Amino acid sequence: MTGIALTAGIAVGVIAILVWGAVSFFGGTILDGNFEDEIILVSNVHIWVSPNGTSSVAGLVVQNVGANPVNIEKIAIEKIASRWEPVSTGSWFYNDSRKTVTGANIQKVLHYDGTMESVDVTGDGVGEQFSRSTDSIALNSGQAVFLYLANPASINGENLGQTVKIKIQSLEAEEVVSVLVSSG
Repeated sequence: MTGIALTAGIAVGVIAILVWGAVSFFGGTILDGNFEDEIILVSNVHIWVSPNGTSSVAGLVVQNVGANPVNIEKIAIEKIASRWEPVSTGSWFYNDSRKTVTGANIQKVLHYDGTMESVDVTGDGVGEQFSRSTDSIALNSGQAVFLYLANPASINGENLGQTVKIKIQSLEAEEVVSVLVSSG
């Protein structure tokens, strides 16, 4: 009888150690609930070079599809492999108005008409107001923003037809997309 009790006691002890180990190893993830806190999605990306070939504009949509708020903190362009050039916040123009940034509007092809402060993104022929960013852009969960970049990485007529990469970063999330430089 003592042999059975001893075997049962060892089995219970081994199970307890295994359960404790699993909780210790996976517990942070299971109990914390921080699954993919920051997730951004970049879409509708374009880079247009001016008709005279001396300047460019990038247009894109950034959506926060994660569970927590994010701050878009950095944007960089890669024209040459492994050489990322930061885009200063002073050349970011954005519109995050819930009236403008709707599911239907972010699906529309973006255009650029030559004015950074007012771009028609809804298709009604009237330009929506864009603000110049001086710092990071905050997005709540589920929120999106139209973003235009003035002269990103000095892209010009020499880059027409080339594919470049744009990297958008928050504190914990990063999205890299490729885009063909076109005339516009």
